Amino acid sequence: MKIFDRSVELAKALMTKDWNGRRCFHLSFVYRKNQLLVVAENSIKTSSRNRFNSKWDLLKKGQCSELRAFISIKNKFNDFDWKKSIMINIRLGRNGELLNSRPCVSCSNLIKYMEVGSLWHSRDEGDFQNYFLKN
Repeated sequence: MKIFDRSVELAKALMTKDWNGRRCFHLSFVYRKNQLLVVAENSIKTSSRNRFNSKWDLLKKGQCSELRAFISIKNKFNDFDWKKSIMINIRLGRNGELLNSRPCVSCSNLIKYMEVGSLWHSRDEGDFQNYFLKN
């Protein structure tokens, strides 16, 4: 699909040489129809385990790209209808290869609560999977 190719191209273009040598580069894209509304990146110190670690202030550190996308949309639109949106999660390895970007449990719950219309995530096989068909 064209929207996936476009998202992968953008992710690779955003993955600069100075992305702090992280193990991977994780982004969430939010589209309404074919219009890109938001691109959000994982914060540097993110892990699905951070929510259990009291030393992390989750509003400043440890934010997943999905949460950042929700916050960014909320700041731009007052009454955004998530049911008409498409979210695409992409994770790139150090060499630009597609890796599994399935949302963590916390983000999965948030995505279901916000009633996102469609969520696709990259897989290690180099393709995308519809998250809702798997659950």
